[in-house]
Amino acid sequence: MKKAIRIAILIVILLPVVYYGVIRDGFRYFTGIGTPYSYFQAQKAKHDSVLVIYEHALIHPIGCANCDSLRLAYGFKTEHCNGYVSDPVLNLYNSVIEKELIHRLGKRWDEYLFKVDSIQNADPLMQMLKQD
Repeated sequence: MKKAIRIAILIVILLPVVYYGVIRDGFRYFTGIGTPYSYFQAQKAKHDSVLVIYEHALIHPIGCANCDSLRLAYGFKTEHCNGYVSDPVLNLYNSVIEKELIHRLGKRWDEYLFKVDSIQNADPLMQMLKQD
């Protein structure tokens, strides 16, 4: 009888730990549901005036200082992802936003890409990073 009570108490204690620690966070990590980076949030974000593209890694070149203002001029900005989600989830979110951005800009998207390339080619710091 004591053994059954101990097992029941152990299950009652471990069940929330497993659910909240492994199942729920793992579900969020692999699906993005319940975070601002899910596919459904991207569908809602498509209607914002300034679109947001999220970056997962904090490591990116410092040299493109004018790129932020250029992005805002074309109606979007980039931010760092503050959530615990996988790369495929963030890529799915970004693909929805990029499709909307290309739809909004049309031929101006190629113009944006050309300007970014010009800025990066003119920056000596970016030239050093490309050589490495």
